[in-house]
Amino acid sequence: MNISLTAPLEALIHEKVSSGFYNNASEVVREALRIMHERDQRDAAKLERLRTEAANGFESMDRGEFSKKSVGQIFDEAIRKKEVSCVEVYATAFALGRREFGRHRRTDS
Repeated sequence: MNISLTAPLEALIHEKVSSGFYNNASEVVREALRIMHERDQRDAAKLERLRTEAANGFESMDRGEFSKKSVGQIFDEAIRKKEVSCVEVYATAFALGRREFGRHRRTDS
């Protein structure tokens, strides 16, 4: 297999090998691919959980079971209870394309 890399990526690989943590460029690439694969699996699992929760929420709404709180209020409570981080709120807002989350400020580290 032959792979073309940009100059910055090639320099990064050389830097990693020079650090002594990796023996060669192949080890660096394998580790990067392993990490990418793990991230993809985590993201897929999160998306599946989100789809399940959304379906449960729509079913609850169909049964007339819902909160009169705004989405922002629900996230405020979840942040206070440490159920979600501000980063997750922003990510959700971005994914949903909502502007009402704009008042949230990152307070966690």
